[in-house]
Amino acid sequence: MNTAIVIASDAAYFRYLRDLVQSIRQHRPDDSLPICVMDLGLSYAQREELAPLINGIATAQWDISFPAATSAPSWFKAMVDRPSLPKYFPEAQCIIWLDADTWLQDWRTIEWLLKGSEDGSLAITVEMHRAYSHLFKPVNDIRLCVRHCYKAGWGEEMARNMTWIPSYNTGVFALRSDSPLWGQWAQVLAQGLQTCNEQMVEQNALNIAIQLAKPPIHPLPVICNWTCNLALPMYDREHHRLVEPVLPHEPISIVHQIQLRGQTVRLKTLQGDEADVPLDYSGFQSMLTRG
Repeated sequence: MNTAIVIASDAAYFRYLRDLVQSIRQHRPDDSLPICVMDLGLSYAQREELAPLINGIATAQWDISFPAATSAPSWFKAMVDRPSLPKYFPEAQCIIWLDADTWLQDWRTIEWLLKGSEDGSLAITVEMHRAYSHLFKPVNDIRLCVRHCYKAGWGEEMARNMTWIPSYNTGVFALRSDSPLWGQWAQVLAQGLQTCNEQMVEQNALNIAIQLAKPPIHPLPVICNWTCNLALPMYDREHHRLVEPVLPHEPISIVHQIQLRGQTVRLKTLQGDEADVPLDYSGFQSMLTRG
């Protein structure tokens, strides 16, 4: 099946986009899986720098009409246009989406995304892990933000029904281009955008579409999309990699920086001490080079 990895970025996110592309190129076994970019406002120089590293680029539009479109920042097209990805990359029979602030420690997730989506299922991770502290707190900022977005876009009843259902995270997923879920997602998102333009609106829209349409889903382990704002990883000095912060300390496959993008943080190590570790790919690679 003809599959493409798709990433979106504007000029401000370019360093993370470049990092992600480099991490893909480092780990992929060959160049048979193309890398494509949705341009949200890259400069001419950035597009020129990307050209030899990727296989295609498309300029994002506003694919859904909503009241705040005239004042919304260009990067918000990554949320509005995500259900339209098959339109932008029509040659791809399957699309693997990676948020620009993710990067690969290994190739396992890509293999699982390919395998999980080949029968038409949505291959995606759920924001559930025994180390994610927000799951064990009845009230916290993350839950409240999720609930507020549901209420703003789809009303109190939907917020009440959806808030405590674990969320599928749209930062990493794979879906065949012929799946009806794309259209169902777009329809729910269009409804929510009329009254809500929060950053997580597209993720909440997908979660509603999943509850309504009941599509086939192949859930992947959280190491395929480790969201660092929900739990910091640990650092394995011996093997020079980020791992789960709890037993069995499985190596993380895709690191998702989220609010910690570009930061260096103090992490516990498997060897019993602490280390200052950059969470971005280029910083992490520089640390490894320095030893």
